[in-house]
Amino acid sequence: MKRVMIGILSFSAGAAVAPLIGIIEHAAAGHPAGIHDLVGNCFVGGIAGLAIGLWGHNLKKTQRTLLEANHEMQEEMEKRVKLEKALRFERRQLLSIFDGMNELIYVSDPETHEILYANPALEKNFDRRLEGEVCYQVLQNREAPCTFCTNAIILKNKGEPHVWEYHNPIIHRDYQITDRIIPWPDGRDVRFELAIDITKHRQAEEARERLLGELEVKNKELEQFAYTVSHDLRSPLITIGGFLGWLEKDMADGDTKRIQNDM
Repeated sequence: MKRVMIGILSFSAGAAVAPLIGIIEHAAAGHPAGIHDLVGNCFVGGIAGLAIGLWGHNLKKTQRTLLEANHEMQEEMEKRVKLEKALRFERRQLLSIFDGMNELIYVSDPETHEILYANPALEKNFDRRLEGEVCYQVLQNREAPCTFCTNAIILKNKGEPHVWEYHNPIIHRDYQITDRIIPWPDGRDVRFELAIDITKHRQAEEARERLLGELEVKNKELEQFAYTVSHDLRSPLITIGGFLGWLEKDMADGDTKRIQNDM
């Protein structure tokens, strides 16, 4: 600041030197009437010099401010570029893991229902490209969001998985589904869904239930048959027992004629 002020004063003094020399020359020449005008010129020149000096100082200060601001903007842009590169790398790593999984995976925006990512296993099941489509339209063949959509549940319980089972009537498969909210590389909270195909397991369970039902019917039929056979066998034995009782009594009485009749 001291150097700036010295420069301004030097410039102002220089601007005023010429009028002062003129005053001295006029006085020496015996022209006092012109001295007044020369003094005025000297004053104006000094003010102008001071103003120009201040303007030059402000200009340099403004230039330094602009240079500093430009430097800060460049640093911010470099940081942003590095961050974007890191996010893209993170996204590629994440998707490469999903791409190699046999389970069906997709990621969608819970607000717009746009599919942001679908792994090859899911696209193979639907035999089409799914990224950029609306989930309920391509996955469920609906015109409006699904009534069983779990977005409200997982948004309310962020970070917590929600597990449920579902039969997809479009591809006729049964799935055990895990939904949760995860952060996407662009900063959004998105819906992550992983579906495990349990169709064979469900079919096995249904077959088991059918067999158990059939077995229960067979058991009831067997019980009825056993009861019938037991009843049919019991009646002759009772009759035979009765005859034997009569024979025993007749033999005890020595009634040979009645024994012959009984036989």
